[in-house]
Amino acid sequence: YAHKGDLHNMLCSLGKLEEDVAKFFVGEVIAALCAIHDTGLVYSDLKPENVVITSSNHAKLTDFGGCRPVTDEAATNCRRALLKRLRDGDWRAEDAPEVQLSECEEEIIDDGRVEGTMIYLPPEVVKGGTPSFASDAWALGCLLYQLLTGRPPVWADSELEEEIRSRIVSFQLDDG
Repeated sequence: YAHKGDLHNMLCSLGKLEEDVAKFFVGEVIAALCAIHDTGLVYSDLKPENVVITSSNHAKLTDFGGCRPVTDEAATNCRRALLKRLRDGDWRAEDAPEVQLSECEEEIIDDGRVEGTMIYLPPEVVKGGTPSFASDAWALGCLLYQLLTGRPPVWADSELEEEIRSRIVSFQLDDG
């Protein structure tokens, strides 16, 4: 529960954030991403809706379903199935029976899904590449831009995903 909602709701109410407020929240998001990256995972779904604001005005990340291992150590830990059980909604991870390696290895390590919200994905992921720490850095830049301007940097007036993909890959900034 986040008493003050999320950054998306804040942007809807305020339009954009003052630079010092944006700087504070981005600093807290960077600290959270560093902690995630230190465990060998890429977050993969950074967007205003996934940054919640606590009653004490601190930012916290939510929705870890898109996390993927990018280091050998993280991949080994994922093979132990904790992330799979959490992703599948089993919050009783300690009580759940141990899953055999063969049951989840391929699904967790290379399940082929692209996680994340299209307008925050970097060109290489939109083209089918694997998310990396740099993908989270790209999304952080998109988040910062949106906090300061009130709109995402890459947008298409159409709801067609293909138009948004094209703008991302060609990196056409919104002219509006």
